[in-house]
Amino acid sequence: ETRRLLNNDVRKVEAYGIYNGFVEYYKIPYDTLGMIIGSQKNGTTPLNNIVVRLLPNNKVYNGDTYNNGFFLFDSLVPGDYKVVYETPGYALDTVTVTLTATGRIATTNPVNDQTNIPRNSTITFNFIKQMDTAFVRSAFSTSPAIAGTISWNAGNTMMTFTPSVLLGYKTIYTISIAGLGNTLQPVVFVDNKTITSNVAAKPLAVSFQTVSLPPSIILSQPLQNDTNFTITQNVGVRFSESMDTASVRAAFQIVPATVGTFTWTSSGLQNNTMIWKPASGSLAFKTNYTVIIGAGAKSIYGSAIDGNKDSVAGDPFTLQFRTQIDPTSVSSETSKPLTFVLQQNYPNPFNPTTIIGFSIAEISSVSLTVYDVLGREITSLVNEKLNQGVYSIQWDAKNYSSGIYFYKLSTEKNTSIKRMLLVK
Repeated sequence: ETRRLLNNDVRKVEAYGIYNGFVEYYKIPYDTLGMIIGSQKNGTTPLNNIVVRLLPNNKVYNGDTYNNGFFLFDSLVPGDYKVVYETPGYALDTVTVTLTATGRIATTNPVNDQTNIPRNSTITFNFIKQMDTAFVRSAFSTSPAIAGTISWNAGNTMMTFTPSVLLGYKTIYTISIAGLGNTLQPVVFVDNKTITSNVAAKPLAVSFQTVSLPPSIILSQPLQNDTNFTITQNVGVRFSESMDTASVRAAFQIVPATVGTFTWTSSGLQNNTMIWKPASGSLAFKTNYTVIIGAGAKSIYGSAIDGNKDSVAGDPFTLQFRTQIDPTSVSSETSKPLTFVLQQNYPNPFNPTTIIGFSIAEISSVSLTVYDVLGREITSLVNEKLNQGVYSIQWDAKNYSSGIYFYKLSTEKNTSIKRMLLVK
């Protein structure tokens, strides 16, 4: 502005308001403060020893003698201010300056670099002021491309993008709005001129990753097709994802029907391991069981179970096994077995005792020997002549270290070897 002074000289007064509304872009918080800068001149000549007051803050800037007329007020919040020129020998003058926050995005949901985003999520952008919805819509893009709809709240300060289909499994998506991720460059003074500039506009971008493949069973107790499951052990399954426990319970059944209770534990992921315990404390001896977890079982993200691990959600998981022979009755069994059989030890893995069952078809010299993984004999459990029948022997491995061991049953006509695992 050009003003006439008391001494009839002409003075130039200038004031510039700069507000840098930095966006929360790649985890850098946006700046909430601005500054007012300017110079006081007599015509084109900067004045020395200027006095400038800022209202309503009542801050005073006292100039120097370096012939620049420069003043600066910083750390200012958005709002209306008055710059009052009080330099001695010149008329009082006032310039009104308004600091206005720029229209930058302040928050997004999901936030940048977030993982395990549900496939049915919406994406929201919260702006710090009312936006031009047509411009934002034209600048909006997704990678990979997602079909969907855009909606706004009543004040046009929050935009919601709703995908029309479920997002892909374990996919990194980037959502961008071109031109809204840049801020004003720092203010530079050259030859008493205030220069502000925008560099090439950058997009506001947020990247996130969706949940992994549909939940599957990664471990079970007993193992599939186990033929010697200890009746007092619990049935357990571990899922690849945190599960919705209510849906899993509703989808669970065991045949023959058996009453039981459910508990859940966490192994790396919350509620990803289910344990089912028979109400009576044990299953029946020598019984074929089938455990089914139906397609209605879902993860906490709403993904249906992938029972057969084909990466397609919505098929049940089936576990079949047979329980052990009653060890209290087989040793006295008098009926003649049909074949020579060496059974899998139970429990397996074990600590520190396990039971090894076997049968022989006729009277014979029998040896049952345990070896370590290098083939060295550890102990002899049986070395005598036995009548035809069914037998069970307990091995106490308290004096041995954890690891894989082999046990061999030999008669005059047959030999069989199996493996077992000691875990302490």
